[in-house]
Amino acid sequence: MSEASSPVLLVEDTEHDIVATKRAWTQHKIPHPLFVVRDGEECLDYLYHRNQYQAEATSPRPILILLDLNLPKVDGLTVLQQIRADKALQGIPIIILTTSQSQEEKSRGYALGVTRFLRKSVDYEKFSLAIKGIQVFLENVSA
Repeated sequence: MSEASSPVLLVEDTEHDIVATKRAWTQHKIPHPLFVVRDGEECLDYLYHRNQYQAEATSPRPILILLDLNLPKVDGLTVLQQIRADKALQGIPIIILTTSQSQEEKSRGYALGVTRFLRKSVDYEKFSLAIKGIQVFLENVSA
């Protein structure tokens, strides 16, 4: 699989945020497919090829993970901790998308190895600019 076709895994349970992310993804013509999972457990299933994601061809290794913190089943920081503890997965960049301004969550996230935090904005234009920043990040990762 070429780097340009490697997916970005969006781990998000809020439909509005999924729609906004997909819209901005299309608007900025980001060449990496965006694959959505809706909770932390599903994210881990995808990464470890379990349950509906057993076929590696349908769940390729993501080039980037966009991770919400407040997820059902398994929360975002726990997902981050599990990924960073696994030698096979720990190199995947992870950007946390959050509405939270908690310094404690940021400190814990950075201690666990998050690549970056991006604040979700209710203003679509601001959010779209944040997604544009992800596009620039991906261009550097793919280079």
